[in-house]
Amino acid sequence: MELAKAVIIEAGEPLSKAVSLIEKNGVGVLVFEGKKYLGVIEERTIRLGADNPRTTLCRSAAVKTPVLLPSASAAAACEAFFSGRFKTLPVMEGSKLLGTITRWEVLAAMREDGLFSGHSVRSHMTSPILTVDAQAPVSLADAMMKQAHVRRLAVLSNGHMVGLVSVFDLLRAKSGPKQRRPQMRDGARAGLNTLVSSFMKVEVETIPPEASLLQAAAAMLEKQVPALIVVDGPRPVGIITAKDIFESALYHEDERNVLVSGLSAQDKEAADAVVSDGRKMLGKIGNSLPVEALTFHVKKTGSEFFVSGHIRGPVAQLRASASDYDLMGAVSMVLDELRTQALKHKRTGIERRKNRRVG
Repeated sequence: MELAKAVIIEAGEPLSKAVSLIEKNGVGVLVFEGKKYLGVIEERTIRLGADNPRTTLCRSAAVKTPVLLPSASAAAACEAFFSGRFKTLPVMEGSKLLGTITRWEVLAAMREDGLFSGHSVRSHMTSPILTVDAQAPVSLADAMMKQAHVRRLAVLSNGHMVGLVSVFDLLRAKSGPKQRRPQMRDGARAGLNTLVSSFMKVEVETIPPEASLLQAAAAMLEKQVPALIVVDGPRPVGIITAKDIFESALYHEDERNVLVSGLSAQDKEAADAVVSDGRKMLGKIGNSLPVEALTFHVKKTGSEFFVSGHIRGPVAQLRASASDYDLMGAVSMVLDELRTQALKHKRTGIERRKNRRVG
């Protein structure tokens, strides 16, 4: 894979400077303290210091990532990106930084290796997508994304999609230069009172649900966007991201049926237990409902774990989420809810078949 040029910032610089670099270069920023690599700052991680981006130092917002070797394969890079939902990873030889690999290089390599064959957008998209009105205040969009643990909202006006707003757009509302946003009367707080339409992206790349993952990857590469809104006519029905494409490749390449992402280095040891519990649950419901795979995504805020689970299958896609101060406790709640949904789906299917026979 081709290496991209690294964008570097010193650990003692303010987070607002990293935000400007991300906006200018479109990639994550690597944080170094002298020659020591501390981690990366990107759109997903900036929430760690989003309340005070001008006073928060980059060392506090940096998230430690896997480090790739220059010999890393596309499959190895794909797994590293998926493990923490990263967008930019450093390539190092010992302590020497050689460059970075971004999602774009990995997607291009996966396309060359033919890893997208036979898979559709519909089977891998996240649906439904959350929406917000264009005339809503930025503070509402911010609260919605925090509550749902998502990073993007489709923006609607009179029921039609007119844009897309992301966590990064909202951070610009808080930390962007005042001369670029004259409506921001007193800095960050005024920014949150402005309308979503002031910060949304109006040029939104879309794709139909019937398209293939190969077409989705090609569109992301051509437009250099990390996500596509899935539309059915004028209606947004879902979203597909580079992360979703990485996930599909890991399932089909390694024939695994349970994946876990988002665990920190301190919590990695729990991965085997999470996978084991997930496989047991799939085994129990697999006799009554066709299932293909289960994905766990873990986010940790302070000492609280937020866990979301997604079951994929030819008949149904089931989703559940829970939070707890104990990781396995949150996983257990997610599995219980997914099992309940599976049983409900089974009963609904039986009733439909009975009604068809009666009719």
